[in-house]
Order: sequence, then structure tokens, then C-alpha cells
Amino acid sequence: MLTCCPKEIILVIYSFLEDSTDKTALRFTCKDIFLYLNPNYSLVLKNQHIERSALEKLTELYLNIGGLDFRHCVRVNDSILNDISIWKELKRINLFGCYDITDDGLVHLPDRLEDLNLNFCFNITDNGLKNMQRLVHLRKVDLTRCNQITNEGIRYLCRKLQHCSLCDCYQITNAGIAHLPTNLKHLSLSGCIEITDDGIKMIPKSLESLSLGYCINISKDFVKSHLPNTRLLFGGTQGLMDY
Repeated sequence: MLTCCPKEIILVIYSFLEDSTDKTALRFTCKDIFLYLNPNYSLVLKNQHIERSALEKLTELYLNIGGLDFRHCVRVNDSILNDISIWKELKRINLFGCYDITDDGLVHLPDRLEDLNLNFCFNITDNGLKNMQRLVHLRKVDLTRCNQITNEGIRYLCRKLQHCSLCDCYQITNAGIAHLPTNLKHLSLSGCIEITDDGIKMIPKSLESLSLGYCINISKDFVKSHLPNTRLLFGGTQGLMDY
């Protein structure tokens, strides 16, 4: 019978259950309840015209979201980031193409965040990265085409970061490379045309992969000799993120 009920009704039924045995039984027999309680569940809303009213309903239905995909949701803005701050367990957020997001919105990102995609969020500046300093669990960030970011902003990146894309952040120079986290394993500098061989010298040799497409002021031979154990990509402006 539950399979014929709207999701909202099922969740209301669950909220009224007091006996833990009954709750457990319903949790294992109803997919919607399982998702409702699953901290690893990712909510995919890409390409949707998200309204705040609809998002408010979602925050009522899903209490333990682990991932949120807002790719190309052009109406997502700082206010909506404030609304989703109720999801304290969020570890993955994809904001690719949400170009209305500004530095102020990043204040609302959940503290436990590990994976953040800000590709094409071109209103993000160094102040936005400063607002993200508290995200000490961040391991992966895509800042592709956030071209207002400068060397100063690199100082604020999480020191435990392992994946970073600065693709087309053309204001980054060798001075910015000096401030990159030393734990990085995967890095994209494609389109960072100010980077030279002197900047490559400051990249740790422990790096596993490096993208340098359209970095016109570097020598491929020098990079290969300096980073012999690093997988190198020289073509195009591809990043390293798995989105």
C-alpha cells in the first residue's frame, strides 16, 4: 500500500512513529524513508529552475543529504545557499554554472564540505576564498573560470586540499603557485597564461597529475624533466574534476 502513497504522506507517517522497531521496519521496506535518513544520498537537481519555495519543501523532506547537484541551475543564488545550510551533513556540492553566486553566498557553505564545484561562478573573488577558510575538510575544489581570483586568494585554500582546478584563472602568476597547498595530488592550471617555468619549479614533485593546456610561457621539456613522475596534460583547457 505504501508504494501507492505520495512521498510526502509516507514521510508524515514516519514522523508520527514513536516505537523504534516500527521506524526500523518502515525504513527497510520503504525506499523514500531510506533516502530520507541516508547521509550519503545525493540529490540531483541539475538544469532545474529552482525556486526557494520548492527548495524549502525539499529541506523538509530530506534531512540527511550528503550531496547536492545544482549544475546549471541558473536561479541558484546566495539566498538559496543560505537555505540549504540546514543540511549540516552536506559533503558534496556542485554549483557548476550557478553564476549568480557571490562571495557572500560562500559564507553559508556547510562546515563538513569535502567536494565543491564552482566552475563558471565568475562572481567569486579572493574574498570568497577567504570566506571558505573555515572549510577544513575540503579536499576537492573546482574554480575553473573564476577569473577574478588572484594570487592573494590562493593563500586561503584549505591546506589539506588534494584536487584543485584553477583552469582559466588567468590572473594567477608564479607568485600564486608558491601559495598552493603542499598536499595537492591533482592540479589544473590550463589557461593560466602567466605561469612560467619558474612557477613550475615551485610545484611539489609528489603531484600525480597536472594540466597545463594553453600555458604558453612554459617549456614542455622543462616540465617533463622537473616532474618526471607526474601525469602531464598539455592539450586544451581540460580540468581534472570528475563532473
